[in-house]
Amino acid sequence: VKIDGKDEEIPVKVSEELTQAFFINHTMPLENLNVAVLEKAPFKLEWGKDMPEGDVSVNAGNTDVLNMKITRNPDFKGTIRITAYRSMRGLSVEQYTVKPDETEFQIKIKGNPNAMGLIEDEMFICANARKGSEVYMFVAPALKYKVHGKAELNLTNKK
Repeated sequence: VKIDGKDEEIPVKVSEELTQAFFINHTMPLENLNVAVLEKAPFKLEWGKDMPEGDVSVNAGNTDVLNMKITRNPDFKGTIRITAYRSMRGLSVEQYTVKPDETEFQIKIKGNPNAMGLIEDEMFICANARKGSEVYMFVAPALKYKVHGKAELNLTNKK
């Protein structure tokens, strides 16, 4: 791969489980792997301060907020749209538009009111923006979550 005019070797572990680079949810052996190296986004999306240690938990039907932070390159002044990278089992994420002068913000998550049992998965929150004809995307590091569904809550409350 050429980066800034120099040949760079980037090792890739084929069959690596749930890598940030490839967004797979299972291990799959590969013989050939095509990779596109794109221009770096002019912003970075991170989890904000006061995030809980470990998993984020929400009860079925309840809403919670997660703190996030965006760091922009000085020449990027546009709005940035925040979404879930993919649909998540038992959880929805409200879309949010980060204003040009914002650096810290909150996104709302909601446990599906019809969720049953305990649902555990990982969420990927994505930042998308345009600058001229260019489209950029940046994904925050994966965050584990739990949705405590109706049946799981009922069993817990009866103890």
